[in-house]
Amino acid sequence: MKHISFIIFAIIEIALTSSIYAAESSPSENGGCPEAVEVASSGKEACFKVAPIGESALEGLLSEKVSRIIGRIGCGAENARFMIVPSLDVNRVSTSSGLVRNVILAEGELTLKAVSIDDPDMIWHSVSIPLEAVLTGSNADPATELAKQINVSDAVYVRFVRVARKKIAEASVTLD
Repeated sequence: MKHISFIIFAIIEIALTSSIYAAESSPSENGGCPEAVEVASSGKEACFKVAPIGESALEGLLSEKVSRIIGRIGCGAENARFMIVPSLDVNRVSTSSGLVRNVILAEGELTLKAVSIDDPDMIWHSVSIPLEAVLTGSNADPATELAKQINVSDAVYVRFVRVARKKIAEASVTLD
């Protein structure tokens, strides 16, 4: 009986996730932000861009991943009043002996914050996503390998944007 309820739950979760992707990937008439939450005071939608985070290879990889997430969801705009700030923390790196060579496992956390461009200290929504990566080679950087594990098609990113838009709309932020 437990197996049947688990299977039913999994089917419902898959159906909900696919309907979210279908609804949020359709193009919109107004500015390219589909299913956008309109802010009550201005009638405009909350769109995002990636926060400038630096010049290193890791920071470039994080920016590229977040840009792909924004593009996939369809909530990006060059003149956006809000930005998504990514940060990656390596929590633990452990080594275990394998049959042929040692296996290195890195665990970390990706944190995404939706902030206003005018006031970057004002965080509208934040989410932390656990990441895990197996490092190949002794010279591999754990943070870079964790960043490579970010799957831009995960439903957690759609939920992040949807909740951020909802919180912005509830606060009736003027986007003019």
